[in-house]
Amino acid sequence: MDQNGQLTARQETILGLTVREYVRSASPVSSRALVDRYGLPVSSATVRNELAYLEETGHLTHPHTSAGRVPTHEGYRYFVERLLGEVELPLRERLTIVHQFHQARHNLEQWMPLAASTLAQAARGAAVVTAPQSDEARYKHLQLISTRGVGVLLVMVLQSGMVKQRMLTLAEPLSQRELAEASERLNQLCAGSTAREIERDLKEGKEGQEVYGKHEDVFGKFASYMLAIASTSGNMAQVFESTAKFMERDAEFKKNLRRSLLMPSITFIAIIATLIFYVGYIFPKTAEMFAKFDITLPPMTAATLDVSYWIQGNWLIMTLAVVIPIIGLVVFVRTPKGRLWFDRVLLKIPVIGDLMHKTSIEIFARVFYTLYSGSGENVDVIRVAAEACRNRYMEKQIKTVSIPMMLKEGKGLVESLEAAKVFTKTAMGRFRLGAESGSLRDNSKQLADYYELQTSYKMESVIDSINLSISMIIMIVLVFITIVSSETAVIQPNTPM
Repeated sequence: MDQNGQLTARQETILGLTVREYVRSASPVSSRALVDRYGLPVSSATVRNELAYLEETGHLTHPHTSAGRVPTHEGYRYFVERLLGEVELPLRERLTIVHQFHQARHNLEQWMPLAASTLAQAARGAAVVTAPQSDEARYKHLQLISTRGVGVLLVMVLQSGMVKQRMLTLAEPLSQRELAEASERLNQLCAGSTAREIERDLKEGKEGQEVYGKHEDVFGKFASYMLAIASTSGNMAQVFESTAKFMERDAEFKKNLRRSLLMPSITFIAIIATLIFYVGYIFPKTAEMFAKFDITLPPMTAATLDVSYWIQGNWLIMTLAVVIPIIGLVVFVRTPKGRLWFDRVLLKIPVIGDLMHKTSIEIFARVFYTLYSGSGENVDVIRVAAEACRNRYMEKQIKTVSIPMMLKEGKGLVESLEAAKVFTKTAMGRFRLGAESGSLRDNSKQLADYYELQTSYKMESVIDSINLSISMIIMIVLVFITIVSSETAVIQPNTPM
């Protein structure tokens, strides 16, 4: 055998024949059996010497001293890689294999059992096939599908094409629309990310802030900060649980804001636009036919026609008077100063503003509970909680009023938070009670849980009331259009004198 592990031609021949004979007979192979069966042009002693050498190199072994040789793992490996050669399958078998894999081309999970079955048939023996193990299982996308009741089917697709399915049981039933929204949000958060990368960085000893900071676009600023803390915290489970709760409540906050303000506003604008279009364009076409014949119009029809003429004469001014302020407001709100103004006004909106305010306080209290330690490092905790509360005005007041009072004037936490004038009496009462009893952290969690229950219940009631109001407005508009349109049915031509 040379330096590259290559056997001589005779050694390869004897090894190949030994493997084939052992596979055929399942019995140890002797030198005499190889010479007699295969007609080797060498003596039995020469074959015996080569077999002894192959045993020394680890390609063969023998059960006991007087027995023949048996191939080892190395012997089989050498035979397969260098001596077996390419085997041409019959055309019929090749076509069968192609057809079988063509049927399963879209289901990679069927490839493993199909490959094992096909290999076993071709080799006429047992076959074991294992899937290649990737160091990184990269996420591609997932979908949540409602089955029945609280049962949900989770379908996850990996970058490799593998599809994983799991049945989940929820605490309460969710509609398919809500599951689709959750799927979309998860896909936005996790597309292209890999847990292996984070795990590798942590094993290399990198700081949590560095590891999770570069994934801020995936997890979000606050979640990345919380995960970084969890990686060095002595209570990782609690931090992870609080982070998940924050992300859940943050998503709920945005959804409620959209359901309570954005969608009703769009619906209301659409209703007004439809009414103006009907009165200004559709209605005059019918009413003017009667006016041509000098027919006296009913009072409501005549008044509506006057409004139509006014709209037609001033439509450009009306459009500009509506569109320009809306565009200006949108542009202004997108600026830092405009966002600050919007968040401040949001807190003053009747009913909705109160709920949004309490939701922001709930998020602040929940983050504060998670990070608060009772030591002098809690100024940074207050800053992080303020950034997480999702209201720029509250964040500004806490950062510019509360924190400077604590740092420059040496004021207490409760007194400083109260000076910001962004917390409700209930919230301040909880903070004050916690500070006096030494259980500020626990009281913060109780406040968060209380406001979560209160806002969740009332928000659904408010949204239902808003939807009812929108439905009433639609009904009034439809009734008005119906009455004005049907009034023309009682118009009678003027009787000649």
